[in-house]
Amino acid sequence: MEDNDTGNLLYEENIDTENRIIGIVDIGANFVKAHIAQKKEDRIFETIEDIKKPLAIGKDTFSIGRISNTVLLQLTKILKELKEIFTAYEVQETLVFASTAVKEAKNCDLVIERIKIATGLDIKLIETIEESFYKYQYMKRHDCYLRLFGNKSVLIFDIGSGGLSLMIAEGDKLKYACNLEIGSLRLRALLSNLERETLDFADILDEFIESKMHTISQEIKKYKIDFAIGLGGESKVIYNLIFKEQPPRDISNISKEKLLKFYSEIKDKTTINLIEDYNLIPPVANVLLPSTIIFKKILDMCMLKEVGIMGFSFRSAVANSILIGQDNMYEDDILSVSENIAEKYSRNISISKRMLRFATTIFDHTKDYHAMGKKEKLLLKVACVLHDVGKFVDVNDPGEHSYNIINSSKIPGLSLLDRDIIANSVRIYQKKNPDEKDCSFNCKTIQEKLTITKIAAILKLSNALDSSQKGKIQDILLDIEDHYLIFKAMTQDDILLEKWHFNNESVFFRRIFGLIPVLKVV
Repeated sequence: MEDNDTGNLLYEENIDTENRIIGIVDIGANFVKAHIAQKKEDRIFETIEDIKKPLAIGKDTFSIGRISNTVLLQLTKILKELKEIFTAYEVQETLVFASTAVKEAKNCDLVIERIKIATGLDIKLIETIEESFYKYQYMKRHDCYLRLFGNKSVLIFDIGSGGLSLMIAEGDKLKYACNLEIGSLRLRALLSNLERETLDFADILDEFIESKMHTISQEIKKYKIDFAIGLGGESKVIYNLIFKEQPPRDISNISKEKLLKFYSEIKDKTTINLIEDYNLIPPVANVLLPSTIIFKKILDMCMLKEVGIMGFSFRSAVANSILIGQDNMYEDDILSVSENIAEKYSRNISISKRMLRFATTIFDHTKDYHAMGKKEKLLLKVACVLHDVGKFVDVNDPGEHSYNIINSSKIPGLSLLDRDIIANSVRIYQKKNPDEKDCSFNCKTIQEKLTITKIAAILKLSNALDSSQKGKIQDILLDIEDHYLIFKAMTQDDILLEKWHFNNESVFFRRIFGLIPVLKVV
């Protein structure tokens, strides 16, 4: 996969993390932040140093659409300094992340290349929802979270400079995720002209945020939200200004009464007033009002009397993910959200689960022929869950609709590239007789094209084994003899339809894997 894709970060295989020192850089809209950490013992890592340097990248992106040369030179200088610090600490692995402020700049590719040339560092672009997913996974491992919310529905929201991420967890499973482009700095830049024309800017900002949140509020109200937790730097700033202290690492609450009182104090203040009255630096003061309004809207939408805050950074969450691991926790949440998406489009999850069981059996027994790893196996599983979502739009020609639905869905833990591989796999799987021309995708590496076709081939055979959608085949055993992949189906039913469908789909599978599938009844 590409250097600037984050998809394989969660599934780095066979890496010894013992005593490893890592350096993480987070290029944000207002700051460049760095974190140096080392694993100390099971489930514990130590922060060696945390660094924060102001740089207004987002101001460029959200106002003029590109990162200016002046800001790029400053960013390069900061990254060189951080690299020297990492060398002094003998950092063994460096990860550099950039989210909305870099990702949405028109000259993003040029910026990434110039930084690579000047510093040797590869920048990984990350979506806002992915950033929030790391934080959620870190939060979920805290004892206090499981103790307080282990059996409740919790809305987790993360206010960033470019977007607002919303996730709903029921118990220990993630059920829903979405992202709205109403980040605090983006809002300020978008409505900057209006701010100069009115004395009631807070009310206009409130109305604008309300209009953007209206649609998703209808979806969220389907869940009975027991509590809401705010993550991210903006949440910590609000807590600090209300209580005059930094939020602890555990969950701390802000009552609706205190939040509304704070809002009434700041709603008519200018950015200069906020800087002077609260001793804030300009980037923080600039986003305080929109962040506070979003807090207020969350409480109103969920009809809650208080909201929680957890005070840790994205950098800490990534360090935890790399040094502590536990991939299965990510997979459970990814599949849970995928199932929720399938149900949204009226799909039968029991059918998808049968298909998933067959697909993983085929995957495991043909490892020597496909050379795919844990990450690709996860993409296959998600593809099984979402294999027919396009039928919600057109039952006769679901391929393109499935592709569009999957690519437009937010699945935390999967990158844009991951979703595109899944979407293309499902699109090819839906074609009756795909050939090499159907499998030539624009802007894809050879490895990505091969992954797409391999997943599609497995999907075709897996679906054929349940053609009647009645679960006639309870289980399968696989053997490989010479160039034959022999399926031994355990069933007491007539599976003539399954055999016919299986024989048709085996042509594409044979073309991709070089194995001849044969279906037998035992």
